[in-house]
Amino acid sequence: MSDSDAVHPPAFRYRLLAHKGAGVAPRVMEYFAKRDLVPERFLLRAGAETLAIEVDVSGLDEAAAGHIARCLANIAEVERVALTTQDAAEGLRATA
Repeated sequence: MSDSDAVHPPAFRYRLLAHKGAGVAPRVMEYFAKRDLVPERFLLRAGAETLAIEVDVSGLDEAAAGHIARCLANIAEVERVALTTQDAAEGLRATA
């Protein structure tokens, strides 16, 4: 870990595609709430049959962020999860 990582830990963005259902968003948020994390951004776009969800959160290390991504992928309605990380110097880059 560099000194800049200690001052500015990375922020992570989760992008999910899920089958449309009223319980999907609360189940996604549950994984952050369990860790006492409040996302900086939670965006949900509903299509005819799907939900596109983006969640931006900081306060995690890469191992914890990856664990949450795997947990989100296990939600029955979730078809796909992508995880990217953002730091001040590099912008967004794919991590999973």
